[in-house]
Amino acid sequence: MHNSIRGGTFHAPVVQADTAHVTVTARPPTIAGLPPVTSAFTGRDQDLAELRALLAPDGPSTVTVTGLGGIGKTTLALAAGHALLGEGHYSAALFVDLRGYDETPVEAGQALDTLLRALGVPAEHIPPERESRATLYRARLEQHGGGVLVIADNASAADQVRPLQPPPATRHRLLVTSRETLPGLGARLHRLGVLDAEAAVTLLDTAVRAARPADGRVAIDAEGGRRTARLCGHLPLALRLAAAQLILDQHLGAAELADDLAGGTGRLDLLHDGETGIRLTLDRSYRRLTPAQAELFRFLPVCVGSDVSTEAGAALIGRTVRETRPLFAQLVGAALIEQSPSKGRWYLHDLVRLYALEQLGKDPELGARGLSRLTEYYVTTAHAANRRAASSPGRSDAGPFPERAAALAWLDRERANMVAMILGLAEVGIHRGVARLSPRGGAGADPRRQGRSGDRRHGGGTEGGRLHGDQRRRSGGLEQPRDLARPREPLRGGGGSPSTCPRRRAQPS
Repeated sequence: MHNSIRGGTFHAPVVQADTAHVTVTARPPTIAGLPPVTSAFTGRDQDLAELRALLAPDGPSTVTVTGLGGIGKTTLALAAGHALLGEGHYSAALFVDLRGYDETPVEAGQALDTLLRALGVPAEHIPPERESRATLYRARLEQHGGGVLVIADNASAADQVRPLQPPPATRHRLLVTSRETLPGLGARLHRLGVLDAEAAVTLLDTAVRAARPADGRVAIDAEGGRRTARLCGHLPLALRLAAAQLILDQHLGAAELADDLAGGTGRLDLLHDGETGIRLTLDRSYRRLTPAQAELFRFLPVCVGSDVSTEAGAALIGRTVRETRPLFAQLVGAALIEQSPSKGRWYLHDLVRLYALEQLGKDPELGARGLSRLTEYYVTTAHAANRRAASSPGRSDAGPFPERAAALAWLDRERANMVAMILGLAEVGIHRGVARLSPRGGAGADPRRQGRSGDRRHGGGTEGGRLHGDQRRRSGGLEQPRDLARPREPLRGGGGSPSTCPRRRAQPS
């Protein structure tokens, strides 16, 4: 570079250097764009349509996609972003990964720095204070002619996202993905669930064919593919990790993989590819829980039924219903459990149940105490319900069931769980609990069926064995650890076939 001084008035000597070194940095791109969508994206047509509708020009300024870790929130958000860009609803899109569940999450100030650079602001013009960066960010968005879609991925706290919200009454939109509900953000929520059975098998097949297009092992062994998908709980991350096992071992069949996955808690060991896994994903959510939330989460697998009521959960951890209900809601907010919209009861995804059982198994005495408390709750409440149900309809009662109808309704709601618990207690050899909960002990009896042969189905012997088989079929053959307080490999019966813990598979209703 030639260096010279010309013109002007000089009032003192001027020192001129022989050589001037100037570093010119490349200007950041005007718009960063979006990462590509994985080729295994499938089964989300309805979710994609709903999300695109929410992000329309007349929709809310901020939308949050929530759900269990590994359920496909990021992929859905990217698919929606690409579709909306392609249709011309937005002229530009920005993407920032907030790494909310890493050891060191991205702070809002760092995210603003990334977004400002993507919007074309030179680094030297970006102020150091977070508030000043947020003001500049909103100003740059307002200067942009077309609508800008900002995707803030993997948030774990509202404070990470709040400064990224666009100015009001503009065409710009913020799309957030998070395991947390983030109620303080004021966003419209879209809760993402697992795939249906057909889509889960399709994802498994597509993921395998992405590596080798001619690899049709999943399609050839349709039943093995369905079993594998079911044992993955139809969770996209688990399905991709299962596909990785097939990719690594070209001689492994879908049915063989399903047999391997059926090994109780060993399933979490298999669903890992060296970089990510179901256990690692859940670890990142679990370590964020408060001690009280973690206690309830650990105890939930003690209830071997398909779901659990708030009252039963309170008994599990020895707290009041008033203390327990917010803990359940907070676990839903962290996407570690779900709540049935129609029943208001709580349930766990199968893989999350295995993970929670691992945490409980670190202290076997905890599981024993929880089981004792839950058994006592069911025995005591069932006896009270039976007494009230057997009384005259017009008679008042000062007990837990003032009305006879309430007692009958409780028995209807909890009968399946009590049956599952009787079978579970029998399987682990706690015969006193079986005797107290069984119809002969008075707890499991239905006063409307006294003297009817149908009530024998809740007892032991041949009818109990038949019910055990029915429970296994309803659970889809999912293997569960035998000991309620300690994870282990599934019990092998006398004939060498795996025996399952009698737990009906959790499904929302």
